[in-house]
Amino acid sequence: TFCYRVYGRRLTRRTPEDVAAEVEELVCRYRVDVIGFRDDLFMNNRPWLYEICDRLEKLTPRVAWSCLGRVDLVDREILRRMKSAGCFWISYGVESGSPLILQEMRKRQSSEEAVAALRLTAGAGIHADASFLIGMPSETPETVAETVHLCRDADITATFNFVTPYPGSELYEWARRRGMVGDEEEYVSCLGTATDLVMNLTAMPDSTLVALKLKAERAIAMAYLQRHPVRGTVAALRRLVENMGLA
Repeated sequence: TFCYRVYGRRLTRRTPEDVAAEVEELVCRYRVDVIGFRDDLFMNNRPWLYEICDRLEKLTPRVAWSCLGRVDLVDREILRRMKSAGCFWISYGVESGSPLILQEMRKRQSSEEAVAALRLTAGAGIHADASFLIGMPSETPETVAETVHLCRDADITATFNFVTPYPGSELYEWARRRGMVGDEEEYVSCLGTATDLVMNLTAMPDSTLVALKLKAERAIAMAYLQRHPVRGTVAALRRLVENMGLA
């Protein structure tokens, strides 16, 4: 409901040969050694993905790469194959740890699936990352606490982006029907990267929502530091957290 389809609704896949050839050219011509695949559906066709892995492993064995993933598409077999082909980082669109918010988003995935996928990924030797949003209409301190709990349970760090009604999304139409948009051209001109609060859809005041975001990020960061202390750097990292405004 919050996502706009900037690439349209029709999926057109490039061939594995074409993708691998482009990576090989980047390596040979520009000496690139890290590649990021920014395809939201990179993992949803297993035969296609396996062929990508086969070709990358053969043509560019020393290249490390990252990609986006869905938590309901991973298992040990696919992670093992991706790791062998050079994958070192997978970022999942988890968005929330609250069943209520996930239902409102119509994510069609559960927080239990997210935790399982993140743990499996880390266990396969691949860094597990996740994206999160805060500020759906039903968001409360209790639903945010559920997301904090998910991050602790999955043993990951996380920051939040603010839910932003982008034109073309169902959430935008929801806000427009309620008179929250005003002048559409003016609204679009102020849209950024969702790191700033553009429109508050919740029943909470703006200041409360912003403070809740910072408090949640701090709780997640501090819990992670406590579980993974690095000798001589914990104090410095804590100061960094404080300087970022998360304390």
